[in-house]
Amino acid sequence: MKYFGSLPFIFCAIALWADAGQAANNPTAESAENQEIVEEEGETVTIPLLPDGTTNVAEALKTAQHNFDELEYDIVLPYVEAALREKTLSPDQKLLAYLLQGQALAITGDPADAERPFRLLLRVQPDFKLPPDTPPKITGVFSRVQTEENAIRDQVYRLARARKIEKIKINERAPTDGKGGTSLGFTFTLDDPAQSVTAMKIGYRRLGEGVYSALVLKKNDDNEYKGFIPANWTESETDFKVEFYVETQDRDGPLQRMFTQEEPGVINIEKGLIPYQVAPKVVYGIAAGAGAFALGAIISNTIMISTQAAKDDLVEGALAQDTTIDGKILVPIIDRGNASNLAGWVCWGGAIVLGGVASVLYPFMEIDGGVLNLDE
Repeated sequence: MKYFGSLPFIFCAIALWADAGQAANNPTAESAENQEIVEEEGETVTIPLLPDGTTNVAEALKTAQHNFDELEYDIVLPYVEAALREKTLSPDQKLLAYLLQGQALAITGDPADAERPFRLLLRVQPDFKLPPDTPPKITGVFSRVQTEENAIRDQVYRLARARKIEKIKINERAPTDGKGGTSLGFTFTLDDPAQSVTAMKIGYRRLGEGVYSALVLKKNDDNEYKGFIPANWTESETDFKVEFYVETQDRDGPLQRMFTQEEPGVINIEKGLIPYQVAPKVVYGIAAGAGAFALGAIISNTIMISTQAAKDDLVEGALAQDTTIDGKILVPIIDRGNASNLAGWVCWGGAIVLGGVASVLYPFMEIDGGVLNLDE
């Protein structure tokens, strides 16, 4: 009777042993939980999944690439589509997915269906290039899409640039006349809400000349753009006209303009010559020479004073002792004093002369490429 009471426990043990043996003989039972079975045109495709039930993107794309390399184009798309439905793709994974999808559709389906993934690929990486050994059927679709995308991108760029230019306004007016032999100045301010302008220049030439010269305006702390055409360029024995245009720029090229090369503005220049012109380095050099002479005069006077003091001390000592001074001692002191005195006078004379010359030349000194207007 004891054995009949333990039968239920024996049957449970046998059942558990049988289940364990069946699991050992079927190792894919557990792994099947991490797979998605998809039917594709009569074929069964197994999509790898992560433990959370999402697509294992890396494995799916790896399998898709392998199938493509093995020319099994029909079973590329399920893996790619499973990868693309996830939001965790890296940029490189997204590019690879679009590329494989476009290539597979170009070969197995309607080429028009391949345009969308190729278009998405090019919007992520506009300069993408297909491998050199890509089949012509694929390159044909890709090249067509690339041409269209480049045209769209260029159109969008031009539209955005046109809107940017519309918002820029060049303020102030350019001069309408000038005097030959004097610099011709320009001052402008800008309304530039987007701070797009990185440079402003003036193109200018004499009426009848073929090539414009360029003058880059400098921006100061008051947000003004300033510059001038130098006096030696405006110097002329006859009246003439200057053609010019003003152009703002960014790193991509021209933006807003005042006048153009084809329709320039005009400035009337009255004849005039530069009466005299001295380079700043000449004036500063003469002034520096005057300063050097003045320093030499000060040093000479200092030596003379110290020599005179030494002579006076020697004379006072001799008088106090009622003795005479040896000429070998006294004469060199006197000679040194006389030489210092003469050098002092010469240096002071040189300083006065050179200082006077610098003062006379200063009003005619060239200032920033122009000439100081003596009437102002």
